[in-house]
Amino acid sequence: MCQQHWQQQPLRLAESAQPSQELRTWVEQAIQSFGAQRLSPREQEITALLIQGLDSQEIADALAISHGTVKNHRKRIYAQLHVSSLSELFQLFLNHLIGAAAD
Repeated sequence: MCQQHWQQQPLRLAESAQPSQELRTWVEQAIQSFGAQRLSPREQEITALLIQGLDSQEIADALAISHGTVKNHRKRIYAQLHVSSLSELFQLFLNHLIGAAAD
């Protein structure tokens, strides 16, 4: 039955999932403004890298600081944003992103 259906329908591939430049700019602005009122510029920089998926060692390498320094920054970031995990940080960022979309 499936074979009969698929033979009658042309194969359509999904469009490329390339975000538009407008969407990319909007997300980049949200990343840069996230935590701006509570975090220092360095903490914002580390938070932006966390949100983009870098782990502590990758952040340490990118910023030429020690892994321990990144861990200390993460603890302070979590405390200032009232989160206890990376998943909560992502959730808070998504709420920020949604709020930015509403503005």
